[in-house]
Amino acid sequence: MDEIAKLVHEIVNRRRGYANFFGYSGSDKETRKAEELDVGRELLLHLNTLGLEQYSNLSLLDDKEGNEPFPDLQAITQEQKHIGIEITELVNEEKVAQYAKAKNTNQSINPNDWHVYDKGELEFAINEIINKKNEKISRKPDHLQEIWLTIFTDEAFLKYRYVMEFKDTLELVENLFDEIYLVISYSPEVKDNAFPNGYPIIKLK
Repeated sequence: MDEIAKLVHEIVNRRRGYANFFGYSGSDKETRKAEELDVGRELLLHLNTLGLEQYSNLSLLDDKEGNEPFPDLQAITQEQKHIGIEITELVNEEKVAQYAKAKNTNQSINPNDWHVYDKGELEFAINEIINKKNEKISRKPDHLQEIWLTIFTDEAFLKYRYVMEFKDTLELVENLFDEIYLVISYSPEVKDNAFPNGYPIIKLK
């Protein structure tokens, strides 16, 4: 098996199998960092196309004491404002566990067995994430003027137009984030000037 074939084989074996468009090669630290940068780049690309503010110098943040950094990324505006961006995922953990069990026991998997979200469940899932991340805001570096939360998802049920139907009626829990975004995996049907690479982005706050 040549090197390229080995790499492809490794990636396929490490994929979790469910809603993993962004997590292309597993859940190790190096992969997560690449995933976070990919999501951050799509967010800034979208915001820059809107022309309201220009963001650049996207980079990973490191914790000098060896702890998990918070937030994950930082970007800088043309006015030299430093923005911290925390990246996290919305995925149904029960479905992930089901797919993992099926894979480990060589059972067949129905590729269309996706979790179904109604407005209430999506609201609950988003608020659960916000509460968890909000507890970490006190750890933010002093040089950051704003903290954003960016939630990405590859849940098949959470298409852009579906979420937009009730986006304005979602009731978010009280939190200290300056802005909150939802980044949805590749959706060619919405590819346009606002989403040049086909990744829909919805501002929740």
